[in-house]
Amino acid sequence: MIESQCPIRRIEFHHKDGHVLAGGLMNGQVALWDMRKSSTNIGISNIRNGHRDPILSLEWIQSKTNSEFLTGSSDGQVGIC
Repeated sequence: MIESQCPIRRIEFHHKDGHVLAGGLMNGQVALWDMRKSSTNIGISNIRNGHRDPILSLEWIQSKTNSEFLTGSSDGQVGIC
């Protein structure tokens, strides 16, 4: 079970590490959880740098660091985190 101060709209497990999750929130922020550490998030994006609408899509991408993902929202923006 994970905890969030804002409703979670979209959540995805990390493609290489099944203990790490990224979630897109209703307020446009993104949060990260590491289930080995806690049910509360280990990080959350700044609301001023997030989407203006709820996050509708979130996908981890293959990269050198394996720590990046894309987000999409009905505000017309795509973000990379």
